[in-house]
Amino acid sequence: MNRRQFIGACAALPLAAKAASWRNSASVGSGLRRLQVVDMTTYTGKPALGTYGEVRGSLVYSSALSFPDGMAGAIGLPTQASVVSAMQNAGGGSGVFPNGRYCRVIDIEYPWSYETSLHLYDQSTVNTAISKYAQVMTWASAVDTFNDTLGFYDVFPQPYQDWERIVNNTQGGTSSWISDNAALSAICDVVQVYYPSFYCWENDFTKWTTFVDYKLNELSRYAPGARIIPFMWSKFYDGTSYPEAGTDIPLNTLHKMHRYLAERVKDVIMWDASATAWDGNAGWWQTTLRASRGL
Repeated sequence: MNRRQFIGACAALPLAAKAASWRNSASVGSGLRRLQVVDMTTYTGKPALGTYGEVRGSLVYSSALSFPDGMAGAIGLPTQASVVSAMQNAGGGSGVFPNGRYCRVIDIEYPWSYETSLHLYDQSTVNTAISKYAQVMTWASAVDTFNDTLGFYDVFPQPYQDWERIVNNTQGGTSSWISDNAALSAICDVVQVYYPSFYCWENDFTKWTTFVDYKLNELSRYAPGARIIPFMWSKFYDGTSYPEAGTDIPLNTLHKMHRYLAERVKDVIMWDASATAWDGNAGWWQTTLRASRGL
């Protein structure tokens, strides 16, 4: 069965049936599964790498790249030199990933993340955006040839207003989001490791699980067997008008989220852009450690 045949067969399966391919086999004695934690927080004074068994990673933001013609449209590419420099400055290290490789993620969002939406643009614009991501990946891979965890942040499934479209059926609705993913699916020939955002927008665990399952379903459909390392935050997503935006997720809910993910993926990135001092006793971190130990 070739890739297209697999995708067609997978599309015919119900959501629950497709979930089997997501399963994490890293179980502990209790039968619960461990999450490998990847630290992408920016707290100051963090302990040495691996103190808690975590892996450290680097996030290369678009601000580290040079876009002489802007970011929009066909000419909106960064310079090759800036991509090479950013990758060289991204740091490195070892961890428990395959072959001991370091986790590096390139984060290029707006306007590229809008240009990949068929809901907002036409297929030609989507294809152009895919070609821009492909060029950056070519340049980055030439520098980071040893790294089998190199990828883009939240490039697929399509991220535009994804929570609203999936769980609240607004902003064009779930069907338009699914159509976006079909239009964008050629990017799966460029990307090998996927870093989707699983941030929670509302204080509703059921909505969050729906959000996660739909994203994993699309990845299973278009990138069967691919490595998936989602981004999580211990706070509610702050880019919304919901009253909980930017506030702490209750610890019991965060624990349920980690346990839910542990049944579906092997690794999770914990992200935070805070520059405050590291607190190893913080409730969110202790809750995360429980998941990393299969508790």
